[in-house]
Amino acid sequence: MSKSYNIGIDILGGDNAPECNLNGVHRFLENHSDLLNSVSLFLFGEVTSIKESLGEELCSKPYINIIDCKDNIGYNEHPVKAFLQKSESSIVKGFGYLKAGEIDVFASAGNTGAMMVGSTQMIGNIEGISYLLLLGVAMPMKYYFEMPMAVKITGMAHGVLFVAYCLVLALCMKNFNWTLKFGVYLFIATLIPFGTFVTDRKLRDKVTN
Repeated sequence: MSKSYNIGIDILGGDNAPECNLNGVHRFLENHSDLLNSVSLFLFGEVTSIKESLGEELCSKPYINIIDCKDNIGYNEHPVKAFLQKSESSIVKGFGYLKAGEIDVFASAGNTGAMMVGSTQMIGNIEGISYLLLLGVAMPMKYYFEMPMAVKITGMAHGVLFVAYCLVLALCMKNFNWTLKFGVYLFIATLIPFGTFVTDRKLRDKVTN
């Protein structure tokens, strides 16, 4: 049985949104109808404009899912502040669905900085979980049950996530002018169990104080 992929699309992001993004959805549906048995689209935007563009009949198809978003993060907005404060925006909701595992990928042509902030939070949380699995599950399995493969697999996954987190963190420090002290704090959080789970609060305090 083939795997079904759930793809999230930010309809409100981009210079000519939502028209340009909805036109892209139209073209995908017309030119790749053979993929519709294995792909579901999750459209993050205003329900009314999406239904007016695609039509009620198409929107009722099982491979079309509309997530109503009341807000959008504009290009002129502070990425960190907007991401943390605009919970009803298409980008924030998209990352929420990605974090919950309801979609496999989320694409947006909107505020690049907000996408970087979302990626930092996502990778940080996943990296934190992988670290806990490595220490709390894989290591005991290796030394108490003689199953070294658990450490090999979990350790490799954790290593990849750690490198990805460091790369995204470096990009955020450069683009948002974060201080070295703050960057070091976020980096150290990845070395401490549960550390990455408190960084969201630190980011919120940074932009609201």
